[in-house]
Amino acid sequence: VKDDLSGDIQYIIVRLVRGLASDREHARHGFYTTLHMMLQLFPQTQSFVVKSIQKSYEATATAEIDGMVGEALAWGAIIRSGRLKEDSELQDTIANRLLSVRDKKSYLGVITTKFLINMIETCNGIGTSEKVWGKLEKQLNTEIKEPSDLWLKLLLARKQGQSIPKWLSEYKITPDLYSDIGEIMMQTACEVPKVHPVLNEVVIHLASQNTKENAVLASFWTSAICPRLKNYGSEQQLGFIIAKLILKEMKTQEEVEKLMSPRLIKSLMSTVGKKDPESQAVTQTLTDSILEIIKENKEKR
Repeated sequence: VKDDLSGDIQYIIVRLVRGLASDREHARHGFYTTLHMMLQLFPQTQSFVVKSIQKSYEATATAEIDGMVGEALAWGAIIRSGRLKEDSELQDTIANRLLSVRDKKSYLGVITTKFLINMIETCNGIGTSEKVWGKLEKQLNTEIKEPSDLWLKLLLARKQGQSIPKWLSEYKITPDLYSDIGEIMMQTACEVPKVHPVLNEVVIHLASQNTKENAVLASFWTSAICPRLKNYGSEQQLGFIIAKLILKEMKTQEEVEKLMSPRLIKSLMSTVGKKDPESQAVTQTLTDSILEIIKENKEKR
């Protein structure tokens, strides 16, 4: 512990770190903002903050959701303070803990993925500890089954460009993976009406390969998503959300016609008369997008 940290400062840090495990969202936000600000303004506090996190969360090996949220937020505050670049040992520690939280509770995948991405960006990609890249490779350079793992892999590849290892820079969603990727995307139906960021990231990745000669988006929709469309529930809403994301990236009328399959039309028709506000909202946004495309095509003629 730094000698120049008074007992009062140490007490405040401990309270902030432990407060991140509050079951009240607004309270967590307040503790996180204050801790983040303290780390930015007083970098000498970082060492004690790390020890406080380890004492409060790692030592107890808590499996409680609030405890894991608190730990993730605490490491996130350190990452976003911007002082990790020269500390490869701390990078390794944080990566270990965030990956551990992701493994224990998959629904914390979004927040932990955001912090991992922030850490890589803070360290300018290739400047990140080799141990961190090794851990990421072990988790991501295999058959991916979790939405947040797929999101992390695609996001790293897109954001870091060439400053990443070869195993990541060469990754590409190819037709033989379409069905598996579609299955992973459909896993996020339980989160609707929230939209898991993996959906948009997959569409961005596929759109980068899409050309007039090679209608990747239409092919992906036809083989991976359309067969999984339902006429009810959250899976139906998710299908509409994905359709809208893909439609936004399509460039030709031929592509749009492939997306507007009989199965999609039938699913849209099944929503007529439904009173569910969330379902109505998702359906409306898709139909608005379709009508906009039709209008644009008419104006081009």
